[in-house]
Amino acid sequence: MAARLKRSIEEDYLTCSICFNIFTDPRQLSCGHSYCIQCLVEYFKSTTASQACPTCRQKMNCPKSTQIQTWIQTLPQDLLLIGIINAVKKNDPDQDNDEAFNGGNTLQEKTVCVKHIKCFEYFCTDHQDIICSECVTELHEKCVYSPISELQLKALSELNKIDSHIVRNLKYMSEIEQKGILNLVSYQKKKDETLVILSSLRKQFETFSSLILTDIKTKETNLNWPEVNMKSALKAIGIHRSHLEQFRSDVVAITQEINVAKKQKAVLEIQKIAVSLLNNAGINYSCFRDYKISFESNDMLISSISKVKEAANIEISSDVDNIDYHADETLSVIEPETAFMMYRKREFSVNIEKHIYRSLSGICLLYSSLIIIDQYNNFAMKMTLDGECVEKCSLKEPYQVCSSGNTGIAITCWDKNMICILDTEPILSIKQVVKTEKHYLGISDAGRDRFLVTSPDSSIDVISTSGEILFSINSRKQSNIFSSLFRKSASVPVKAVLKDETVIMCDSIQKTLVCMDFAGRILWQRKIPGISNFACGAEEIYCTLSCSNRVLRLTFDGNITDNTFLNMRHPWAIDTQGQTIVITEDSPSAKYHIIKLE
Repeated sequence: MAARLKRSIEEDYLTCSICFNIFTDPRQLSCGHSYCIQCLVEYFKSTTASQACPTCRQKMNCPKSTQIQTWIQTLPQDLLLIGIINAVKKNDPDQDNDEAFNGGNTLQEKTVCVKHIKCFEYFCTDHQDIICSECVTELHEKCVYSPISELQLKALSELNKIDSHIVRNLKYMSEIEQKGILNLVSYQKKKDETLVILSSLRKQFETFSSLILTDIKTKETNLNWPEVNMKSALKAIGIHRSHLEQFRSDVVAITQEINVAKKQKAVLEIQKIAVSLLNNAGINYSCFRDYKISFESNDMLISSISKVKEAANIEISSDVDNIDYHADETLSVIEPETAFMMYRKREFSVNIEKHIYRSLSGICLLYSSLIIIDQYNNFAMKMTLDGECVEKCSLKEPYQVCSSGNTGIAITCWDKNMICILDTEPILSIKQVVKTEKHYLGISDAGRDRFLVTSPDSSIDVISTSGEILFSINSRKQSNIFSSLFRKSASVPVKAVLKDETVIMCDSIQKTLVCMDFAGRILWQRKIPGISNFACGAEEIYCTLSCSNRVLRLTFDGNITDNTFLNMRHPWAIDTQGQTIVITEDSPSAKYHIIKLE
């Protein structure tokens, strides 16, 4: 236990982040971080940029007339680290010849002042040396010094804190280990049951295949039809024979994969492929109806397929290139903890003139106001954060809105190849009407007078304020060897947002949130049934689910942190800025909500 504690302390707290070794003469920068003196010299000599801390990147004030090595030697030593390292080495019986950081001798080796024949009682910070009471009076009266006992108490206090932290971590790791053992036992049991079922089905498949092939060969020898019917029947028999032989070879391949699969994901993937092959094995033999050929084994095969679905609890995704694998929740190793967030919600209603039916299709949060799009009544409205309508501007079927510059906004039109750019200050007015090459619906600000727009033809483009297409992003999904077994669905990006060096897109048909780079390579994707819209905050993504009346939160890695962040009636359009979130309700509601995070 003592050896493990020592090793943990050295690795986590007494290791230089440049050379990854125990500190040697640690020097402290102005930002508070410490490094070996030789590591600092080599680091600042090798870098071509201005001198900055390797950890927090804070700039250091090195005089231009002073050399780097001379300036580093003037930096103060980290006495606390020196004391902790010496205390650790003092209690280590395996180390007898350790060197310290001042002249090759450890602090504890010096016990008596040679000049005054007195025990050392103080440590001089200015001269970096231990001194006795007489030395204080004679040579160090104006220096900054501290009692050695006080420094030892500080070092022991830090070691106690480190020890308690390590004990808590060991306890937490023990709990995780117990959960992992329980999940492993459950997984092994489920795996054994599934292997038994698939082994039994494999034997049935081989029997069914041999019966069908034997039946086909028998019918081929007994065919005595006219020449035209003979050619048609032989052609159909050849096609079905190739299908069955391919099916049989696929079953053999799956059996081989089952024998070597040892991980949960591999087993689930094989189960997925097996069900796909079984679904496609229901071959239609209607072409033989006039010739009175019976295939009773086909009904037995379909019955076995339904048993496989029930036993393995398998669910098939309709996405061709990115197959999601689902099974019982007992197979998961550790359930993620839900991160709760405090917030205050206010509800407002847009009531202007006598309009009853409304369709609040877009919303944009500015610094002190917000813009709401009423698609049904052809309005763009400027509202205060207290729910008051300040101004409105008439447009032809406006749809989505985003910010443009400091005080401007950009709005797409539902049925026209056109984008309207408006000024919000001092009044809400049309500044420019941009004709575009395509019909765009989704829009977001891409910076530097550019917009990221989505089109119903599944394209995502970066356009200028003049409507010129500057760059197009085409999704490059990974291929799958079993893609021919599924029917590919269309993909329509309802909205795309630029985040750092990636593009996050909401697919309204596949009900999927996708993150890709500018080359179109998918980094991650998350299936979210019922997703309507989304917005990117500073640290998280917020998605509205109109069908299930809730808003959920995700990280920028695609992991769901809160499945029911907000509960409200049919949330639709959403935008966020800082700690404020605004959400509209789906038509025909005229309500919108302002949420303040705390």
